[in-house]
Amino acid sequence: MNCLEARKYIYDFVQGNWEEDRLEDFLQHIKTCPDCKEELRVTHMIYHGLR
Repeated sequence: MNCLEARKYIYDFVQGNWEEDRLEDFLQHIKTCPDCKEELRVTHMIYHGLR
């Protein structure tokens, strides 16, 4: 998975709505990409902070 693909799934992942067949690839990408990892962290904080 590349950054463009991963970023499509960040919001779904934060909401708990992910596709099982894509989850492993997504998590592996997040572990190895500091930019996407940071975007996931910020999205998580915003989403859960607004709830």
